Amino acid sequence: MATTRSKRTRKEVSYKDTSDNEEDNTHSTANSNQILENVATTTSKSTTKSNKRRKIQPTQPEEEFEENSLFLACSSEEVNITDLAQDWIESYEEESLPNLNNFTNLMNLILRSCGSLHLFQPHDLLNLDSAEQTADEITLVFSKQSTHKFAFKLVPVFKKNVVELFKNIIEMCHEKGILYGSDELMNYIITWITSLTNTSIRSLRYTATEIALVILLQLSTISQSINKNLERSKQHLIKNKQKSRAKTIQNTINTYENQLNKLDEYFDDLSEVIGNRYKDIDPAIRAIVVKELIDAMMEYPTYFCQSNYLKYCGWLLSDVNNNVRKEITKNLAKLFKINHTNEETIQNLTPFTQKFKSMIITMAQIDIDVQVRINCYGILIDMLKINLLDEQNKKQVVVGFPFESKSIKEINEASKFLKLYIDQEFNSTRGNAIILDHHSFKLDEIDLKDLLLIKTLITILQPIDDKELELIFKQMSELTNVTHIVKYLLADIDTITTSEEDPASEEDLENAKNLIELNEKEKLLLIKLIKATFYQNPSFVINNLSSIQKFISKSKDRLKNFIQLYPLITSCFKTFTSEQIDQYIDLLNENIQGLLSSEEYSNIEDNEEEYFKLIIQYLEFKSVGAVFVSYMNIPYLIQRQLLKYFIEKEKELSKLLKVELSKGDNIVGIDEESEDEQEQDEDIEVASDEENQDKSKEAQATDQVWELEKKFAIFYMKLMEVRTLLDAEFLERFNLNIDKFEVLSAIRSE
Repeated sequence: MATTRSKRTRKEVSYKDTSDNEEDNTHSTANSNQILENVATTTSKSTTKSNKRRKIQPTQPEEEFEENSLFLACSSEEVNITDLAQDWIESYEEESLPNLNNFTNLMNLILRSCGSLHLFQPHDLLNLDSAEQTADEITLVFSKQSTHKFAFKLVPVFKKNVVELFKNIIEMCHEKGILYGSDELMNYIITWITSLTNTSIRSLRYTATEIALVILLQLSTISQSINKNLERSKQHLIKNKQKSRAKTIQNTINTYENQLNKLDEYFDDLSEVIGNRYKDIDPAIRAIVVKELIDAMMEYPTYFCQSNYLKYCGWLLSDVNNNVRKEITKNLAKLFKINHTNEETIQNLTPFTQKFKSMIITMAQIDIDVQVRINCYGILIDMLKINLLDEQNKKQVVVGFPFESKSIKEINEASKFLKLYIDQEFNSTRGNAIILDHHSFKLDEIDLKDLLLIKTLITILQPIDDKELELIFKQMSELTNVTHIVKYLLADIDTITTSEEDPASEEDLENAKNLIELNEKEKLLLIKLIKATFYQNPSFVINNLSSIQKFISKSKDRLKNFIQLYPLITSCFKTFTSEQIDQYIDLLNENIQGLLSSEEYSNIEDNEEEYFKLIIQYLEFKSVGAVFVSYMNIPYLIQRQLLKYFIEKEKELSKLLKVELSKGDNIVGIDEESEDEQEQDEDIEVASDEENQDKSKEAQATDQVWELEKKFAIFYMKLMEVRTLLDAEFLERFNLNIDKFEVLSAIRSE
């Protein structure tokens, strides 16, 4: 018999927003009642004159079941799959229609792979037109089976053997020309397997879907090979156009083109599986679809790396299942990585990137699965390499740097993106700065190119200058040199020089200054960069403390940034000379006094968050003082001054936060309240009782108290670290206060 499959042409797909709301053409699982109706309404009408389709009957009882020979072979770890496929092909070639024993054996392998004991008979598979109804019938009898063993999913060796068997059969059909001749094998394979991908039984649908897409992937490999041979033949034809071989070469070209056309027909038919199953209710099936599809894109990008296939990848980026998002981002990262130099593929990826890059950036920052975030950073890195991200996209990635992440790998991937971004910006600036090619400019003996790299780094990081950038700077130590950074910070850019043999004009000198001149924000970032690179050369920083002090004394912001460096400097005090010790203590005391007198924090009610940050900094200075007290016998140099400040500020802090304790108990440093204050508190309590009648307000108040406790927890946690410096009276009241807060008691216990 011969059946004709119509060839469908692929439609052009545009990335309009409406495409995302595409109507489902086929649901992932068929309704059981519909199957029953299909079976019930099946008539004995003939779809061909010679063959009437007979309703599938249950096979012999389970105790009398005869195992499928291919199933037995694939269950063995010792089986030679190539020989098995060769034997199957030879047996098939010996058959003639309507004898389909070997083909039936192959289809029954799929049924057995998912545990069905009800198998096809050869006569069931003769009529391609009734494939869907026959698949429904086998589904119905399979659903009545009491138990089943899903070997394809549960036994890795078995699954590997089944997949390799189908790959080998397709490859041998290509080598023997069965794929391209009048033989109907591929029509039978594709028709029956695609029919099984639409069944309502999940294990059968899973198995058939993966095998169908494995066949598609193998055909993709064959197509790519033929396509390369076709291109070579065309080149040979151009070189031998006037020779006798031209006709032979042209015949070869025609053969390749006919083969590709035939394979395109198979692709059109198998693509229906992608269109139906990418929205399957089973996330494992959706993951299979996206993996095999992207593998096909990598194997045969000319055909599959197109908008009408890439759209499925875009839609599945927002899948609700973590594993599906993990699978698609992992494979998309591979797709972008292998196509850096393929201009045609890059061109095809551009519309997809323009539509979905914002989603990928967002996923890199907020997806709940850390591996998805890591994969997204990998995609963004390769998008950046092939210039598919604009400046706004790059800044979005910078702003979303995962400072809070506990995953070292995620931080490393995000840092790789930043490094690449910095390198690209530096090379761009360097390429436009022609004067650096004409003259050898130096600032304090440092080549301007080295300083330009540092400036590029801090310019890119300006949008996140309020973050703890040490995490980023430590990842980029190879881009920075603490000696260069300190000199850059302190140097006068008017002192830029060139060699006497290569003098520069005034205009060139001015242009060179503009390249490396820093604004105030960039200078503050440079101070942070010193902290991150301090241990590269601590003695150089310490030897330049006097000059640094002059620089930071000009601005409170500079002072606040640099004072965070003191714990690092203190850790190296054993290497100090006597002169450096005296100088350092004077500088530290001067800087602390400067901060204490800062008017910026005089009204803490307006700067509550900043106040908390500031008080934590002071507590860190208290630790610095502890080091000197312990090791250098300088009693109370900083300790008493800070302790007095803490007590005074804690009074203000407790009043500001309006923390109410039991009657007669006081927060650290607070004296007994006056009668007026007690009356005010009583009024507040009355008002509070009235508000508590409203449940929502009560819940809100509870949340506020919890937030206040957390803030106090931060404060007390720092005090605990340096409690050896506290007065006995202060320490006693400190411990009493801890008992008032559940969260603080827990911290003390730990």
